Amino acid sequence: MQSIGSLVPKNFIARANLQRSWYQVRVHQLESGAMFTASQPAVDAYTVSLSQTFNRLSTDGSLQPMVYGTYQAYLRRFVT
Repeated sequence: MQSIGSLVPKNFIARANLQRSWYQVRVHQLESGAMFTASQPAVDAYTVSLSQTFNRLSTDGSLQPMVYGTYQAYLRRFVT
């Protein structure tokens, strides 16, 4: 596998592993009859965690990865 820009083969492997993991989560949801909204809190928490880790200004002025997510009003959760 060849490098593309600053991406190296291990980046592609990590991406494939992450995609496979999310795919397995969705397959499990479908097989168990779970609603997609049941796992949304975990997806939101994962997105926030990645954002807090990676959404920082670089010290050398280089571009940083940007992680962001969206919040859907119809999936709003209320604290009880």
